[in-house]
This record gives sequence, C-alpha cells and structure tokens, in this order.
Amino acid sequence: MIKKILLALIICVILILVTNMVMYQDVPESTRKEHLSEIERYKSDIKSLSMDDTNYNDLKIFDTILLGNKVLMLGENTHDDGQTLRAKSRLIKYLHENLGYNIVLYEAGQYDTWIMNEEMNEHKKSKIVTDSVGGLGLFYFWWA
Repeated sequence: MIKKILLALIICVILILVTNMVMYQDVPESTRKEHLSEIERYKSDIKSLSMDDTNYNDLKIFDTILLGNKVLMLGENTHDDGQTLRAKSRLIKYLHENLGYNIVLYEAGQYDTWIMNEEMNEHKKSKIVTDSVGGLGLFYFWWA
C-alpha cells in the first residue's frame, strides 16, 4: 500500500515538472520583439485616474482601438488593487460618455444582483438612498 502511494506521488511530481517545463518555455526572440512592437504601437500615457477628471485627451487613443466593439472585458490582478479600480472607473465613464458603451457587468452574486435590480426597478421595498442601491448587489470592493 505504501509503495503504491509512493509511486503515485513520484508520478505526480514528474507530471508537475514536465508540465512546468512545457508551460514555461522561453518565448522565441522574434515573437518577443513582435509582441513588444505591438505594445509600443498602442502605448499611451494616462494622465489621471480620477473620475472627476473630465479632460479625456489621454484616453482618446481608445477611440480608434475600441470604437465599434460590442464587448470589452476589463480585468485586474487582484480585487484589492485600488488604483486599478480607479482607472477602470474612469475608463468606464469615458467609454459610456464617448464611445456609446451602455452596459457594465460586474462580478457579483446572482441573488444579490437580483435584489439590487428589483430595488432599482421599484425603489419602494427598502429605505435605501438611491445612490446606495448598488451596494445591495455588488461586492464591497466594486461599490466602494
């Protein structure tokens, strides 16, 4: 029995090592240069993360890149990255006001968002201030 467990453990370790070697191979220099060239093509300095900053000259680069798209996904490394959330908030405001994006989906619980939508539609069930209704359905880090 112990020999079988030891054998299974050794096989797992070997599989992990082989998978690691396959997954993390060096990127060929030609591919790396191509990727860096593409990044340089679209690289642009962002002047502000504040939603109060309505001078959108720094976001105009998105006019040509994102115009006409129907779906845009924005991600983050962690949920607790406040600066990324601030930047995304300003970008979402810009996309809505300037490029016609009008639907925003957030990661949230299905029941919580149902409650939030019901409150937004009927706003009579609770005594929640209208500006705080989003807090019913969205995770704190989105709403805050």
